[in-house]
Amino acid sequence: MISTAENWKRINEAVALEAERCGRKPQEVKVMAVTKLHTAEEIRPLIECGCRLFGENRLAESLEKWPLLNREGVSLHLIGHLQSNKAKAAAGFFDAVDSVDSLSTLLKVEKHAAAAGKRLPVLLEVNCSGEAAKHGFRSETEFFRAVEAAAGLEFVSVCGVMTMAALGADEKTVRASFARLRRLRDKAETESGLKLPELSMGMSGDFRQAVAEGSTTVRIGTALFEGVSG
Repeated sequence: MISTAENWKRINEAVALEAERCGRKPQEVKVMAVTKLHTAEEIRPLIECGCRLFGENRLAESLEKWPLLNREGVSLHLIGHLQSNKAKAAAGFFDAVDSVDSLSTLLKVEKHAAAAGKRLPVLLEVNCSGEAAKHGFRSETEFFRAVEAAAGLEFVSVCGVMTMAALGADEKTVRASFARLRRLRDKAETESGLKLPELSMGMSGDFRQAVAEGSTTVRIGTALFEGVSG
């Protein structure tokens, strides 16, 4: 039987090796544990073995299980779609929101972060695959409008961008999606003057392509729990 801790170690080693293969330093790429649909009991071993960066997709699920866990030193990110009517709760509960996909949502998060008295790191999600089922900015015009607005926000710190590649796409298509996000980020930095160091892209099946295209955070869920038995 494989333990979650063993998977965590194996994944980190694989990401580090891929970074080195691409001429990058291993510390340039963080591994986020995606724990949607997993219980507090399943998550606890990850915290105990040193994982400190977690991503959750659903607010209600997170509100139920994370109060049962020790969050000291843990950074908990919302990576699933943020509905505008849940912006208040999300801004208060999460340490960062990685899935802001409209200017109106960005402004609501700013409002609620201010009310909570916290400065909240945020990523802008871009739909680089073109898939209708995926969330994210589809219009570059709207994306750059949000970047421009970000410069004037006080309680939200837009620190990068996020995307997902098309499900089941070939390597060339996947890399093209990731390269597009990197180019958009670079252009946004140049035009706005903002520093946007975070490139969150790549999951269990395509993290190697993401690392090659400059990802700073890979989001690993499936590979983290495969082969693990309760």
